Amino acid sequence: MLADLPQNWRWMKFEEILKQPLRNGIYKKKEFHGRGCKVINMGELFANPRIKSGLQMKRVELTSKELEKSVLKEGDLIFARRSLTAEGAGKCCVILSLDEPTTFESSIIRARLNQEVASPEFYFYLFNSPFGKWLLGTILRQVAVSGITGSDLAKLEVPVPPRDVQDQIVDYGRNLDDKIELNRQINTTLESMAQALFKSWFVDFDPVIDNALAAGHPIPEALQARAERRRALRENPQQPLPAKIQQLFPSSFVFSEEMGWIPEGWDGKLIKEFVEVTDYVANGSFAALKQNVTLYDDSEYALYVRTTDFKNNFSQEKAKYVDRDSYSFLKKTVLTGDEVIISNVGDTGTVFRPPVWMNRPMTLGSNAIALRSENMGNFLHLYFESDFGQHQISGIVGGSAQPKFNKTDFRALKVYFGSKEIVAAFESRVSSLRNKECLNKAQIDQLEQLRNSLLPKLLSGQIQIPEAEQQLADVI
Repeated sequence: MLADLPQNWRWMKFEEILKQPLRNGIYKKKEFHGRGCKVINMGELFANPRIKSGLQMKRVELTSKELEKSVLKEGDLIFARRSLTAEGAGKCCVILSLDEPTTFESSIIRARLNQEVASPEFYFYLFNSPFGKWLLGTILRQVAVSGITGSDLAKLEVPVPPRDVQDQIVDYGRNLDDKIELNRQINTTLESMAQALFKSWFVDFDPVIDNALAAGHPIPEALQARAERRRALRENPQQPLPAKIQQLFPSSFVFSEEMGWIPEGWDGKLIKEFVEVTDYVANGSFAALKQNVTLYDDSEYALYVRTTDFKNNFSQEKAKYVDRDSYSFLKKTVLTGDEVIISNVGDTGTVFRPPVWMNRPMTLGSNAIALRSENMGNFLHLYFESDFGQHQISGIVGGSAQPKFNKTDFRALKVYFGSKEIVAAFESRVSSLRNKECLNKAQIDQLEQLRNSLLPKLLSGQIQIPEAEQQLADVI
């Protein structure tokens, strides 16, 4: 039974708002792949809801007739025709811009709307909302894999508001998505800045080379190429380090059998000498954990932080939680936000920080270790993200059925770094970047929650634009 719609809205079959009939993507044998025009595969569809020019894709060779029939245009909608999960079947993306001829694979359906009556972005938002997913669920077929057919999609009844109302709703959704995307781009830049600073100070030793050049001290042959680049930069300095920080670094190098040439005075310390390493099983035996810890899918007292949550951008819908009693039992792995978390079972070596921007109690989940140190969290995070840190972790991974490493071997790793003052200066600089990143992530969460709660109501006509715009203004 179709729901009631606002005045001037109507139910129509999806095929009635199309400019052309729905079309399945093209299938080409393996020998035609690797050259020709760009092709959108299922991977791009699931990874990029709003597809824009510049996206890297695989290529396929088509005849001019094939390309004419299956080329994509700006404003096209594409749907996943089949998926291993019911949730993935019918996944909808919108083509916002293309920089060259692009086609789509056979597991994808293309919809080209009549834009006089239907906004592509409106229906993109509709089909990605709970309301739209429910509509798609009415035509879902489940056999070996879940899927939808073009014929069923064509007959699907969809709400059709007046075109100007569609545009207003699209503007609202686009404002939210653009702000979310901008915050993510800013965070990518902030992360790159932190990584670049770490590499400059602790991998390339730029401040030490600069001091050696200024003092006329010899530069090791292995560092000569870097020294030449630094010499050129000294003639046209961009953003030199403040003198107070520059003076913290030595002006010469010494040779280490383990590391090669390193700055004079830099010490190698075992992890166990300056870092506390803990994990989930530090709280008790597996039997005790099973008896005293209950995990919940719905929000509870504390977040149960896992590597999979990091990879899901800490989506609250996919997270796990523990109640207050479980949180109390897991007291040895309570997270304050300063820790560094590293997965040590399965996907070993994934490095991340606790999601402090979620502003709630947190505890460490299984299959990971947490590192606690005195004012060295940013250094340790970037160190174990670096190529050398990842190489060290790889060196202690064992296990034939499932890769893993233990706390004992990790504690025996040796890390080289400069004085406390150098590390403190680094922490101060990176902390300001991380604080900005966390603020942006908090706003992203707010905006996503607002989008996910209000946009479905707009798309189904339950609320009107002025009410939604007021709530958006309160956040932005």
